[in-house]
Amino acid sequence: MNVTLFSLLLLLSTGASAETQPATHQTRVFCDQPIGCIKPMLAGASLGGNALSYQKPEAVAAARDVGIRFVRLEGVTGAYDLYDPNTGRYDWTRLDREIENIQSTGAEIIADIMYTPKWLSRESSGEWYYAEPADYQKWAEYVAEIVRHVNHERKYGIKYWEVWNEPSGGYFFSAWHQGRERFWRLYEVTARAIKEADPTALVGGFGDNMDYPEEFKAFFEFGKQNGVPIDLVTVHWYAEWWPGDGPERPDLYYHLSRQIEALYRSYFEKTPPIFLTEWNLNAEHPIGTPVQQAAFVGSAYFWLQESPVLGAGFFRLEDYKGMGRAMLDGQFGLRPAGRVVKMFASLPSQRLSVCDMPSGMVMLAGRDEDRIAVMASRYELRESAGPIRQQIVLKNPGRKGECQVTIYVEDAGTADASGDLKPLSRTTITIDGDDLALPAVDLERYAVALVVVEFAKR
Repeated sequence: MNVTLFSLLLLLSTGASAETQPATHQTRVFCDQPIGCIKPMLAGASLGGNALSYQKPEAVAAARDVGIRFVRLEGVTGAYDLYDPNTGRYDWTRLDREIENIQSTGAEIIADIMYTPKWLSRESSGEWYYAEPADYQKWAEYVAEIVRHVNHERKYGIKYWEVWNEPSGGYFFSAWHQGRERFWRLYEVTARAIKEADPTALVGGFGDNMDYPEEFKAFFEFGKQNGVPIDLVTVHWYAEWWPGDGPERPDLYYHLSRQIEALYRSYFEKTPPIFLTEWNLNAEHPIGTPVQQAAFVGSAYFWLQESPVLGAGFFRLEDYKGMGRAMLDGQFGLRPAGRVVKMFASLPSQRLSVCDMPSGMVMLAGRDEDRIAVMASRYELRESAGPIRQQIVLKNPGRKGECQVTIYVEDAGTADASGDLKPLSRTTITIDGDDLALPAVDLERYAVALVVVEFAKR
């Protein structure tokens, strides 16, 4: 073979090989630069009305395993058959059991006052549970009795109380079509009843689309003008709600919640706790694939960490309408989104500074005394984008000697599986300098990686 032909073949083969190699990117994590805390209550679940998930031992075990730290207990006034008007007796059995099971996992509860019981509803047929109370005095007494039982008799210490769920569409609160003032009345009576029963409780609402600033403005104006307590704000956001490119914008969790926070401050001159009591990529319609959903969830966690949101309830823990987009499948096994929630929940509490994140990727890093973990989420919508070979360099980890590095990846190769996180690799590395370059990992367009470095316990 002549030299010219050999050189040409070598050049072609080298070029082809280069085209198949992922681009390499190096990201620095500054282990000696703490920048606050990873917010634990972002790893939360919204159970959904009448789900009764924490009545089921399998769901409780799964939630404990994931590390759920915040639970929206929806429909407290209607989902538990608390009161029998024929006998005048309360039966707290189911509500107490669910609260105790949630608290046994270490999760904080936000109790959602929603659903009008049939015996108190203005409507006797149809969707009576979405109607106004027929007697607001009896409604106030009923709500106050629930709060007294929960926080005084049983001493469960539930601090956060939310009033209703998405009233503005007129579906979950049928009287909205007669004017939003009908809901403001329900809110005022409910909020005052909660505070009367437990003055230390924090109450707010109204669990609605956070891209409806006109409704939140009216809500805050009503509260300000009438001295009605609004101690906290609850919002919802599903990417499919945004017209056009919502599924492309996990950053909207940051931008929209910041606007709600600023609007509240303009009326009350203080910063409220904000809870995202429902969120997901999709609400009523499946969008994309399970791996796209998982990557969206991972990216959204970065923006939620940056946002003023204190706690976030992923909707839902159990399957909803057969869409397969909950944390768990029908056998209580973890789906891709559930494994990503578990990745976030496993991050150590002290947040670390991360520099040089590649385009289309976001990262969160945390540490405790014996562990450093980095969660890298790639949600790259460009179809032309290829894989990235991502390497993380720990700057000044402050430890010497051996450490174990475990890498988990959620991508197209794992998305069809049900069950726990499984390590992609586990290696032992010796630290003998100021920096530690971790093994590189290849990430596709839609992928979430968790890299965990464990040191010998001191």
